[in-house]
Amino acid sequence: MNWLNCFACKQKAVDDVKTLDFSRASIADVPPEVFNFERTLENLHLDGNKIIELPRLLFQCEELRFLDISDNEIQLIPALISKLVQLHTLNLSRNCLKHSDIPANIHRCQKLTFLDLSSNALEKLPEGLTSLVNLQELYLNDTYIEFLPANFGRLNNLRILELRDNSLSSLPKSLRRLTMLIRLDLSNNDFTDMPEVIGNMSNLKELWINGNCITHLILGIGNLQELQDFDASKNDIETIPKEIGRCTKLTSLILSHNLIKEIPHVLGHLKEMQTLKMDFNCIEALPHTIGTLAKLEELDVQNNQITAIPTSFGFLRKLNYFIASHNFLTSLPAEIGSCVSLTILNLHNNMLRRLPDEIGHLQNLTSLGLIGNKLEYLPIPVANLPNLRALWLTQNQSHPLIPLQTEQLEHSGQLVLTCFLLPQIQMTHQNINKESPTENISLPKRHIAFTEPGIPREPLPRLTRAPTPYPKDFQRFQRSLNNQLRRNRDANSQILNLNLDAGQSPSQSQIKEAVVTPMKNDINGDHLQHHFSTQTDFISPPDNHPPNYENDFLNYNHNSNTNSAVNDNNSDHYSYNDKNSVNSLDGLDHDDKLSVDMQEKCMMVTAKQPPPYHIAAAYSKNAKYFNKVEDYMEDDKPKKFTQDLQAQNIPVPQPVNYSKKTDGLLQEINKRIDDHYANQNYEKNYVVEKQFAENLNNESRVPKNLTVVLTPCCYVLGFTVTYNESGVFVSKVDENGNAFQKLFAGDRILALDKIDLTKMEPWQAYKTVLIQGPETESFFITRY
Repeated sequence: MNWLNCFACKQKAVDDVKTLDFSRASIADVPPEVFNFERTLENLHLDGNKIIELPRLLFQCEELRFLDISDNEIQLIPALISKLVQLHTLNLSRNCLKHSDIPANIHRCQKLTFLDLSSNALEKLPEGLTSLVNLQELYLNDTYIEFLPANFGRLNNLRILELRDNSLSSLPKSLRRLTMLIRLDLSNNDFTDMPEVIGNMSNLKELWINGNCITHLILGIGNLQELQDFDASKNDIETIPKEIGRCTKLTSLILSHNLIKEIPHVLGHLKEMQTLKMDFNCIEALPHTIGTLAKLEELDVQNNQITAIPTSFGFLRKLNYFIASHNFLTSLPAEIGSCVSLTILNLHNNMLRRLPDEIGHLQNLTSLGLIGNKLEYLPIPVANLPNLRALWLTQNQSHPLIPLQTEQLEHSGQLVLTCFLLPQIQMTHQNINKESPTENISLPKRHIAFTEPGIPREPLPRLTRAPTPYPKDFQRFQRSLNNQLRRNRDANSQILNLNLDAGQSPSQSQIKEAVVTPMKNDINGDHLQHHFSTQTDFISPPDNHPPNYENDFLNYNHNSNTNSAVNDNNSDHYSYNDKNSVNSLDGLDHDDKLSVDMQEKCMMVTAKQPPPYHIAAAYSKNAKYFNKVEDYMEDDKPKKFTQDLQAQNIPVPQPVNYSKKTDGLLQEINKRIDDHYANQNYEKNYVVEKQFAENLNNESRVPKNLTVVLTPCCYVLGFTVTYNESGVFVSKVDENGNAFQKLFAGDRILALDKIDLTKMEPWQAYKTVLIQGPETESFFITRY
């Protein structure tokens, strides 16, 4: 005997853990216990937590077959997911994923049969998804998808495809290859026509197209002979095709909230029908063949225009629920007593005067609704209904079941049942609007009022109730709003796509759009519509750009009430200031006025696009200030250009070298400014521009370098700038802006925070100030 065995310690074998469940555990990270069983783990539940990122070690569990990480805050699926080659079920619903957050190499998970991406803002189908050819169930509900790719038909093994709550308006023709599909959900989309490809899905058992704008059903619906559940409610369907009679296996047909006027007789061929809902339509009669639906259990035809019920109704022996309120029924057939399975009979707001005695045969009846009719009494057999729990005669009942007593009719001696609610208040036929059957018939209520003699009675207040919005309405509104915002972003992404590389001149054709941002008012509340160096705010086109003067002028939107143009996406900024406003032409000299034809063209054009440089030079009022003195001293009118003119015929103004002394130029500038502001309240702005001109032309000034710290403002620059061959200068400071009393006209900007402008071309430095200036804290400047 080996006694040592008595003291031997045998190590316990660790069980092979295959399933871990951390559902709704309020965890923010994947538990480390998961990584301890990476070789054996097959099923992992992490749904309903606060996980934001998936760790790399998770994808070392290469034996994983089931992974549920739904209802978290995941923003990215790592490319390492391609290592989970054994994965067959992946649930990513209700996260924060976009189509670009799902790697394209997910197609390597070839064993994947179940994929749920619902309630993610995908916007379009992720790349590589159509390569998962073994997928059998794909859920893309509420993912903001507007279209499916043309190769979607490659997923020919799909059995379930749900595309609910999206923005789809059509389906690709390749979907006709999805012959194995048994469930297709297209509800709450933007379809106006029922897709024709559905007629090729011969194995389809469930079809949901409710909540669209479909006007008619395709004739190919008769090919869906395996169809069992069909919901086409909340559309604009007017007729039901006779081909639907070939869907003999149909058990549920829902056509509520449409414009249907007639039910075809072929509906009687659907022998397996159990649920039929045709409420909120314009149906005037039920077909006689409805009695052949022997398996029918629920029939809802409320809010229609039905005047009579056929006698074949008595063959519906399995009917449990019959809702026919808000119609024009005047009587019930005696055959209704044969519907022995009836438990709920709702006949509210019709025109019934009496009930048949055979209603007493409905021994299973629990609720009988008769509100809003013309009943004078009830038949005696109603008292013998053993299971009756609610008898509704008015909306003001304090209890669902009112005690009844017998009464003998005087003219016939017949015994009937009555109570204090009978007879019901008579309704005149004029009070019923047959054209609007969906409106409830309101009955006058009993009202007890206390009044004194001589005091006029106040009119009764009329209260209305607004229906609570359905949550899906908010979802559809949110999708529409997000789609509109996305389209705006796509349009704005093409605006002002200029090449800012050093040494390259931007092309005129690259200028897409400039959005105008109004400047703040001056002390008198008026906008300053002019600053000294207007023509320097434009970028000259390259020499090889052929001018097209008439078309260029027509593409220029003359906006007279704005001082600067700023791109919404913080792209390139342009400033175009012109005082030639349509409403402010009076009081200006002859050179300042545009012709009437030019004004009309400017007001008709809608593109917010600055004019080409040669047009600005020709039509800008102050363009000639920077030409030679003898050029602008002449009283010339604006030139009219044609297609025959060439660019070399137009004197293109060049930026002035401010180091030169030009007394004549300064005198002319001061004279022009004095004349313009003589009769207007622009004293402060006048001083600013005059001082700016003097500073730039003063040779005796002494430069001084200093740093100015401003409070960043992310949307507007608190001053205007211009540039010449020497650099970028401050031309005017807004007294209500963040640079007031800190920057002054004539300051040369050398650097923005850590951005050195002296190493850039002047035009590039100018645009850098416009773009980066609003977010800059420290400006390094030179001041004289």
